[in-house]
Amino acid sequence: MKIALKELKPNPFKRMINKGKLNEIQIEEISGNLDELGFMGAIPVVKIKNNYHLVNSHHRIEALKRKFGKNYEVPITIHNYNEDQLIRGMVIENLAQRGSDFKEELENIRTVEEYLNSNNDKLTSLRDSRSHMEKLKNEFKNGATAMDIQQWLKLSEKKWSHDTIREIMNIYNKLSPDLLSKVNYVRGGQRDDPSHLSVEDARNLSRIENKEEQKKIRVILEDTGLDHKKKSRLITSYKSADEETKKKVINKQIDIRDIEYEINKLGYIKERNLDVIQKQSPNEWIIEISDSIKKTGELLDPIKLDWCKKTQLELLYRYIKVDFDEHYKPFLKKLLEKIQEEEVKRLK
Repeated sequence: MKIALKELKPNPFKRMINKGKLNEIQIEEISGNLDELGFMGAIPVVKIKNNYHLVNSHHRIEALKRKFGKNYEVPITIHNYNEDQLIRGMVIENLAQRGSDFKEELENIRTVEEYLNSNNDKLTSLRDSRSHMEKLKNEFKNGATAMDIQQWLKLSEKKWSHDTIREIMNIYNKLSPDLLSKVNYVRGGQRDDPSHLSVEDARNLSRIENKEEQKKIRVILEDTGLDHKKKSRLITSYKSADEETKKKVINKQIDIRDIEYEINKLGYIKERNLDVIQKQSPNEWIIEISDSIKKTGELLDPIKLDWCKKTQLELLYRYIKVDFDEHYKPFLKKLLEKIQEEEVKRLK
């Protein structure tokens, strides 16, 4: 059976995704392939009160309208779908095709979340079908969880595990709205727009509870030029720091790359009840060590190295190597051995 494009109406639930708006980039991509590939396959539809509604393929239909006009006829396949199947058919196709658009993935995941939240019987049925331990995990959770959404959509765990869905939901629920609007997939680490935020960085920043703090830390982390894994480690250290140290990082009194050193230093001071180096910045401490080696040819307080982690040892090594002279040779050798020793510990 064939029908004119103008007779096809959107999926009744399409308005739940991006307010029914279509993605212009996707329409252009489909239009660019129509001449070479032509029309591919029948369009799945449902008939509701004498109207034909699309299950999916909204972008394909719009591309055909623009190229051939609204009177152009296409083959259709009529399905007897219920509400669940209508939403599932639309969302599954969207998720399969939108592998590079975070915002549309988010819209589709949220559509299912809202649908399940407004149909408590479906949510209850989902959870009743799980094992006893899985039911206990969700017993006190009123809203749909990532596991509920993954199970209801019957998605492949390989690409759409509940962990992947939870990550998207966490970014939406915990990230500052200003930052959320900038989240995008970044191919090869390159951003078309410097204001864009990678999904990995969004996930890291969403771990910080204060949304205003997220925006400030985002700027500070961008200036480091580090990859998202190293940024993640810095955020972990930042979260574990005391409020005074956090304030110093925000005010740029402490370089966030030195935050582990700062935490270790304060712990060392507290453990030994010392005040001597409490007010020193990492650079001040390095200069002190450097000067002592210049004057004496050796480190006057070697115990300070024992509570340094590999990152601080490397920082000291880089500083000393820049101002290298004969006084440093013995110490540099010992310092390299210490760095290698810490690296071996880390690998173990």
